[in-house]
Amino acid sequence: ESAFGAIGGPIVKDHTFFFASVEPTFSAAASTFTDTFEDPAFTQWAQTNFPNTLGTQLLAKYPPKGFSSPQVVKHASDVFGTGANGCGTATTANIPCGLAIVDSGKFDFSPPRSAWQWNTRADQYWSKDKLYGNFYRTTLKAVGSSERTGFDTTNPENSWSLQVNETHTFSSTFLNEFVFGGVKVEGIGTATGQFHIPSIGISGQGDGIGNGWVDGDFIQHNYHWRDAL
Repeated sequence: ESAFGAIGGPIVKDHTFFFASVEPTFSAAASTFTDTFEDPAFTQWAQTNFPNTLGTQLLAKYPPKGFSSPQVVKHASDVFGTGANGCGTATTANIPCGLAIVDSGKFDFSPPRSAWQWNTRADQYWSKDKLYGNFYRTTLKAVGSSERTGFDTTNPENSWSLQVNETHTFSSTFLNEFVFGGVKVEGIGTATGQFHIPSIGISGQGDGIGNGWVDGDFIQHNYHWRDAL
């Protein structure tokens, strides 16, 4: 969804003019991909047998979310084996061989994006001089959807652009023109999230815990000017 509005006109007849516009955009793009994650039955077993371990607390507090059509792809017998030290033995805390450990499912997400762009321009005319200025500002806030509860994040971006032009006319064949332009672009990857939790991989499945690389700020400035007779 987007909209547009603009206004402009003379402030002083034949001398001073202005223009302003704004354009907001709000959207959400649906996406789907397949990943693997721990089965809730395994988390329940861990809470019963190892309630105070950090791993169990993290799995219980930040469970997978947004998955559809989950199917069990690994049982305890697949992960630990069925030998002398496999599932159902003291070595593996007697974990039942038929306990579902890892599931596979489709992660469905539609992260929202909201953006604003506005522009202002002014022109001033004198008998031998003309001054012009134009400014653009764009902001974007995109939500990064996580497969795990509590780890959605935001990825803001913003930029601005400024142009200024001053022309002085000496005669019909001789003038001076000064031009200045500036651009700034900035984007922050993973600006919000559970930064106190490091990125944790879980062996045997794709979905881990944590926001990964966070608060990565990219900034670029560019300025130029020219004075010509």
